[in-house]
Amino acid sequence: RRLEESAERFNIVSKATSDTIWDLSLEDETMVWNRGIKGIFGHKDIIDHTTSISWWHQHIHPEDRDRILAKINQHFSEKVTRWKDEYRFKCGDGSYRYVQDRAFLVFDKNGKPVRIIGAMDDVTERKLYIEAIEEQNKKFKEIAWIQSHMVRAPLARIMALVDLIKIEPADVDHEEMLDYLSSSAKELDAVIINMAYKAPIS
Repeated sequence: RRLEESAERFNIVSKATSDTIWDLSLEDETMVWNRGIKGIFGHKDIIDHTTSISWWHQHIHPEDRDRILAKINQHFSEKVTRWKDEYRFKCGDGSYRYVQDRAFLVFDKNGKPVRIIGAMDDVTERKLYIEAIEEQNKKFKEIAWIQSHMVRAPLARIMALVDLIKIEPADVDHEEMLDYLSSSAKELDAVIINMAYKAPIS
């Protein structure tokens, strides 16, 4: 009866949230998932919403897997009951989604971990948005560096040459100075074109 009541509560919570909820039994190494594992992540072939713990491990991105498992094992050894982390999770079509996973670890009276109940939230859109903002900020910083370093050099030369032409006697041949002025203007034009290329497109 207690198991039936627990399962009923699990199903009710599953219907009330958009998260993918999972219940891991460490004793038999099985995981029970709510409908999100099929609806959100596309794993239609899961039978009875149940997988092995190794199935979950294999669906964590290889670059994230060691970090995630090491963190959970650290919680086991330190008897920490709450865990939260972000990683990439493999979908049914082979693509990866960014997820934020939050879980509660259950220990028995001897301090042995026996169960983990988690809620996996798909944060891919937020993650990609943040990465786009960071990339845009990077480009703005590059433009600011170009403005403060590369623009000033040819501009300073142009200004100096103009002043020099103004103070030189009228009968002095300005051809060489005009050549310098022209090359500096072309250099400045190239820098501006480069800045326009780097500017983020809104």
